[in-house]
This record gives sequence, C-alpha cells and structure tokens, in this order.
Amino acid sequence: MEKAKIGIFDDREEIRYLLGTRLIAQGHEVVVEADSLGAAGQVISHLAPGDIDIALLDGNFSAGRLDSREGQIIARLLRAKLENTVRIINISGSDVPIEDADVQIPKDNFGAIQADIAAYQPNES
Repeated sequence: MEKAKIGIFDDREEIRYLLGTRLIAQGHEVVVEADSLGAAGQVISHLAPGDIDIALLDGNFSAGRLDSREGQIIARLLRAKLENTVRIINISGSDVPIEDADVQIPKDNFGAIQADIAAYQPNES
C-alpha cells in the first residue's frame, strides 16, 4: 500500500512516537493513536470504514498483563466497527496472539511491519 492511513494503539508513548515517525517518513499517515483500552474505545467509536487502513495493535495496556486480553478487546471493537476494511497487525511482544489480528509481528521488527503494510492490498468489495 503506497500511502496507508494508520492507527497506532499502544500504551507506550515512545513506541507510538517511534513507529509513527518512521511510518510518516515512509509516506504513510498516522491518523489516530490511543494509549489505553478506554482511549481506544473512544477513538474507534468515531471511526468509519475507510478512515484507517492499518491498525498497529499492542496486546497489553496494563502493567503486568501478558495475556493480550486488552488487545483482543480492541481488535473486536475494530472488527465490529470497521469489519474487514482494516488490517490489524498485532505488534505485541507477548507470546499470546491476538486472535482477531490478521498478522502477528513484534513491534521491534519494523522492517517486517513496513513490508506487510507495503504489500497490503485492501479489498475492493
């Protein structure tokens, strides 16, 4: 995808900043960010299909969590609101996958994240 509209859902400000800065340098647009489960719910409630192409989604937003439950909740909210118009990339470092994510790529593997975004072709249905 040449120029993707991206949402970054991660509790760590430095991760949102680093990913956002690198993606913008690649020609993409970061259109929404959220740092908590509550903030993600608020952001998603205002989205419509086509507002974002890609969601980069951490699995755990609360200190000490490693079960990806919060990421799964956010993924389900994204699917309910945007259906299959958004590609969800789980960027969590947790070993527990986010079931509703399209792909699992650790956030420290920016090259793989960028390659996945570049190769993504949204459904034209």
